[in-house]
Parts: sequence; C-alpha cells; structure tokens
Amino acid sequence: MAETNKQPEYKKGDKYQIPPEGSLGLLALGYRGLQMWREARDAHLENLMKEKENNKEDK
Repeated sequence: MAETNKQPEYKKGDKYQIPPEGSLGLLALGYRGLQMWREARDAHLENLMKEKENNKEDK
C-alpha cells in the first residue's frame, strides 16, 4: 500500500519554499534557519498589510 503522507526528500541545492508560519526543519538549521524564517514571515506580513491597505482604498 502506498504512503499518503510521504515527506519530500531534499538534496543539496534544492529550493525550499519557507512557510510564514515556520517549520521544525528551519529550527533544526539553527540561526540561519531562524533568520530565513524571519525574512519570510516579515515579507508575508508586509504583503498582508499592503493588501489590507489596497482594500481600504477601494472602499
């Protein structure tokens, strides 16, 4: 029977989409993982604020 929850396997040089809510794998990377997550979170929050501002202007 095939596994439905199989995790993707990443190799050196693969691109990884960093979720704004973070991940345990990023925490395992230590400082650099935390730094990458903070950048992704800040960009996500900035986009949300811009969308909210644009929606407010449309009204």
